Amino acid sequence: MSTKTDNILIKKKQLRKQLLSQRRKLSESALRHISNRVTAKLIELDAFVDAQVIHSYIPIKKNREVYTWGIINKAHEMGKKVVVPVMDMHSNHMDHYEINPRETPLEENKFGIPQPDVDKAIENNGHFDLIIVPMVGGDHFCNRLGYGRGYYDRFLDNQSQAVTVGVMPDFALLSRIPVEEHDIPLHGILTEKTFCVRGAGI
Repeated sequence: MSTKTDNILIKKKQLRKQLLSQRRKLSESALRHISNRVTAKLIELDAFVDAQVIHSYIPIKKNREVYTWGIINKAHEMGKKVVVPVMDMHSNHMDHYEINPRETPLEENKFGIPQPDVDKAIENNGHFDLIIVPMVGGDHFCNRLGYGRGYYDRFLDNQSQAVTVGVMPDFALLSRIPVEEHDIPLHGILTEKTFCVRGAGI
């Protein structure tokens, strides 16, 4: 591993720690306000309205991630398929299952990640029209800082046809974040205040 790559990894780790610490200080009311604003903006996007199959993360409470249940419920009401990830933390592999937000039982795994009971959900490892991506931080060029395990880098690498939108609090939107060659920029980043788009509009 080169010195340049080492430096990028160190900067990412420091930035991730700083942003997660800041995010975990969000009050419940502040997080709900942010989530409601993000939801209202996202469901108005053409990429959402036109999508038939939407992939969305389920928020992890301890990480104070933007709540996506409003987006998931709206998609279901509009007759769209909703697919969520199921992660195997030991193999670093991510599978995908369709859910009905009103019927599919969810349970937290030992890492605190909510996921459907795979015996009661339909596996869907196909292609998606819109992917809503969790983020620790990002920049105005739609680069994403994730949790460092590479789940979404590997996933998005095989989803070139999908529109990808990351959601996060506005304080985590920076002018520039460190990136590596394998990092895949998103099509858009949406906060409660800002919408950054890479290339053509979405």
